[in-house]
Amino acid sequence: TADLANAQEVNIQLSGALGESETGGASINIIPRTGGNRYAGDFNLLYTRRGWFDQNNSAYAAPEAGGIEPEFQAVLRDHDVSGAFGGPIKRDRLWFYSVARDQRIRKLPVANDFWPNLNEGKFGFNYQPDRSKPRVEYENIWRNVNARVTWQASQRNKFNVFWDEQDFCQDPCLGVVSVYTSPESWW
Repeated sequence: TADLANAQEVNIQLSGALGESETGGASINIIPRTGGNRYAGDFNLLYTRRGWFDQNNSAYAAPEAGGIEPEFQAVLRDHDVSGAFGGPIKRDRLWFYSVARDQRIRKLPVANDFWPNLNEGKFGFNYQPDRSKPRVEYENIWRNVNARVTWQASQRNKFNVFWDEQDFCQDPCLGVVSVYTSPESWW
C-alpha cells in the first residue's frame, strides 16, 4: 500500500506495453516528500467497520446454496493512521521530513462460520464448533516510521538520506485465517 503521507506526488500510468516498461498494465511512480523552509505537518486517518457496510446481499445469494444469503462482508474493522512532520534544519540548505504509520485490519476467515473448538485440549476428539463463544477472527498489522534528510548541495545537486523502519505481521498476526486448521493449533 502506498504511503500517501510520505508522497509529494503519485502518478499512475496505464499503458499497453510502451517502450518505458517491459509489459503493459499499471505503472506507479511515487515522488517522496521532503522538508521545506517552514515547519508543517500532516495527519491522515482512514477507518471503516462492519456496521458501515450495506446489508442487502440477498441479490447475490447463490442458487446452488438454496438461496441462503451469504455473509459477503468479512471485514470487521480496518484502519490506516499516519502522521507526518517536517521543516528546515538550515534554511534553503538542509531539511527533514518524518512519517509514522499504523495499519490494521480485523477480518473473519473466508468461510465466516468458524468458531473455537469445543473439544480443545481433549485428546482424540474431533473439532466441534463452540457457538457459545464469538466466531474466530484474525488481524493483520503493518507499522512503519521513517525519516528523510535533504541537503541542497548546489543549485543543481540535491542529496537525500532516507531511513524506513518497518514491522509487519500478517496471515495472520492474531487469530486464524484458515478454516481447515483448528484455532488452538494456529501459532
